[in-house]
Amino acid sequence: MKKLFIAILIVSIVSFTVDAYDTNASFTSLTPVTDGHYHYYFDSCGLCPENPYCELLDCEVLEIQINNKIKVEGSYWKAPGYGARIRTGIVEFDISTIDGLYISGEMQATIFLKVKDGNCCLALYSIQDANENGTISENDIETEEYIGEVCTYLQPENTTIFDVTSALEHDLYDPDQTGFSGFLLKGCEYGFIEFHDHTDPIYRPILCVKNVFSIDDLDGDCTSDDMDNCPSIVNPYQEDADGDCIGNACDEFPETYDPSQPDRDGDEVGDLCDNCPDESS
Repeated sequence: MKKLFIAILIVSIVSFTVDAYDTNASFTSLTPVTDGHYHYYFDSCGLCPENPYCELLDCEVLEIQINNKIKVEGSYWKAPGYGARIRTGIVEFDISTIDGLYISGEMQATIFLKVKDGNCCLALYSIQDANENGTISENDIETEEYIGEVCTYLQPENTTIFDVTSALEHDLYDPDQTGFSGFLLKGCEYGFIEFHDHTDPIYRPILCVKNVFSIDDLDGDCTSDDMDNCPSIVNPYQEDADGDCIGNACDEFPETYDPSQPDRDGDEVGDLCDNCPDESS
């Protein structure tokens, strides 16, 4: 009888653990509340104070506020009086809406950014609402912390992916933080890169928060498997150029309507994208 009681207790604990993660809130897709609201400034001499030519330049700093446009640009010297040009961008999310299921050590957070124009590398930094006023302001830029970079030169239509789990965990579980999380974008030394902003109805940035125990979104792109037009390959924007309900990422002929593409094993993943085309997985 004692053994039976222990067995029932173990089964009950296991069942509870599975149920705790088997919910419809296994992942959350957030779009920015605001972005692009950093400044674009000229600093004639700030980058080379030892250079004798700096004495010939106008060292005033001109700041121009930018809103609703995520554009980053490198630093370089221009004609006298213009100096070094630097442009950075901010993407800001309201994380107070994230479900309590996502606790420290059991969540994964990813940012997706769709390139609109330009040809440049990209670096990402996290920034905090240091003065706790419920938004990311210019004064908070001093809190920036490096997250990572995309070292290849991005092209239009590319989607960048950054793992921002540690940054989001800090903002969610630090009692001194508000419900906002901000990310600072910086471009390469030369050139520029522009991203779709939060007003874009299709390609605005996405913050995907996923429970690591979730089985509802196998590729982690914040589209549930039963709704994903390419469930085995990350495609957060669900591009489908030919409208055949097979995402471009999995479509053997993305420009030609053909909903009945080769799928030898019948697992709804076209042979071209299937790592095991003869065995359903």
